Amino acid sequence: MSVNGGDFTITKQNDAPTLTLLHDGTNPSTNDLLFKMQFQSDYNGAHQNWGKIVLETNSSATRTDMDFYVKSTSGNEELGFRIQGGASTPKSYFYNDVDVDGDLTATNFSGSSSGTNTGDQDLSPYAPLASPTFTGSP
Repeated sequence: MSVNGGDFTITKQNDAPTLTLLHDGTNPSTNDLLFKMQFQSDYNGAHQNWGKIVLETNSSATRTDMDFYVKSTSGNEELGFRIQGGASTPKSYFYNDVDVDGDLTATNFSGSSSGTNTGDQDLSPYAPLASPTFTGSP
């Protein structure tokens, strides 16, 4: 389907419309690309990629990772955020710095509060520095 020169609208009366993308055929394998939504813009007469959302299976053929990419100052699309499916609760990963504007609530944190740690973080020593408030239980 292609819509040239206009908007594409889905309307459903008195209910939420659903857009379904179906990856049909054989069952996915590990590290299999299921979907990619690419965002492009015309810049100086050329179509350029400005961001994308990628959904693929991870090391398990029945679990997925959803990656969010944005355009960086270098002009490349860079991974900014990942939601990783696992055996139980999904994990979320931010790539690069994370700025928080407002309250930060931390629950069930343990581990080191300094250096690089891909696991849980104990942020309780920073509670007096948090502005405006820090809530949660270490």
